[in-house]
Amino acid sequence: MAKRAKRQMKKPANTIVYASIQAGAVVTVPRVATSAKSPDGRSRVTRRRKEWRFSDRNAKLGPNILSFSIAPKVSCPGASATCTEMAPDGKAAPKPRCYGFRGRFARSSFRRCYQRHWDVSKSPEFPGEIIESLLRRQDRLLAFRIHDLGDFYSVDYIEAWIRIVRTCRAISFFAYTRSWVCPDLWPKLRELAAEPNMVLFLSLDRSMMEIPIPPGGNDLPWAYLAVDDSDIPSRPVDVVFRYDWRKLPPLDDPNHFGSKVCPHEDGRTKTTCSRCKFCWRWAKAVHGPVGS
Repeated sequence: MAKRAKRQMKKPANTIVYASIQAGAVVTVPRVATSAKSPDGRSRVTRRRKEWRFSDRNAKLGPNILSFSIAPKVSCPGASATCTEMAPDGKAAPKPRCYGFRGRFARSSFRRCYQRHWDVSKSPEFPGEIIESLLRRQDRLLAFRIHDLGDFYSVDYIEAWIRIVRTCRAISFFAYTRSWVCPDLWPKLRELAAEPNMVLFLSLDRSMMEIPIPPGGNDLPWAYLAVDDSDIPSRPVDVVFRYDWRKLPPLDDPNHFGSKVCPHEDGRTKTTCSRCKFCWRWAKAVHGPVGS
C-alpha cells in the first residue's frame, strides 16, 4: 500500500492530492475533481468531466498554437464528393477520405470528445466559455486554429466565433472552410473573415472546381486539397495540401502544383505552423483586408 501511495504522489502538478480515510490511502485526481460519499458512508473521489477542451497535441501545428474541433460530417454542410469518397486505409477496410474517420481521429475517445464539442457548440454559453479560457492563455499563444475537424455549420455558430475573435484581439485565428458553398452561411463567413485578427481560407478540391466563386470570394485566400501529386488545381490557389502526404514521395519541385505547398507536407521540410506562419500571418498580408 505504501509503495502504491508513493507512486501516486508522483502525479503531474495539475492534480490535487486527497487523503482517503480508507487505510490512509493517498489518491490524486484532476483539479476539477469533487468529493462525494459512497453507499457505505465512506468518502471517495469522483471526477467531473470537462465538456470541452482545446487541443495542443497536433504535431503539425507545433508549440503555442491551440485548436478546437467538433464532430465531422454532421457539422460539414459544405462537404464535397472528395470528403465522402471511399479510399483505401492500409490493411483496414476503405473509409471516407475525411481525416475525421482515419488515424487517431477514428479512435472512440476522439469521437466521443468531438461529439461533446459539437453538443457544447450549440449552447448559448459556448462563446463566453471559450473567451474566458482564451484570455487566460493569450500571452502564451502564437495563434489559434478553429477546427482540426468539423466546419462552420450554422449562422449562430459563425456569430459565436465572430464574438470570440472580436473579444480576443491579441490572438491570431485561422481556419479552413468548405461552407462557403452554402449561400445562407456565406455572408456571415465573409463577416468573420473581415476581422483583422482572423484568416479564413476557402477550401476546395477537384470535385468542387465547377462551383461558382461566391461574391467577394477572390478577396480571401484559397486552400486546395490534392488527393495525389497528379491532382493539379485548375485555377489559382494560395496553398496546396497533399492528402496522405506521408505515403507520397518528397516533392523536389516546390512549384509542382503551381502554388505554394504546405512545407510540413512537402516531404523535405521539417517545420510546423508555429514556425511557418503563412496560414495565420502572411496570407492576410498578401490579400490585404477583406473587401479592399
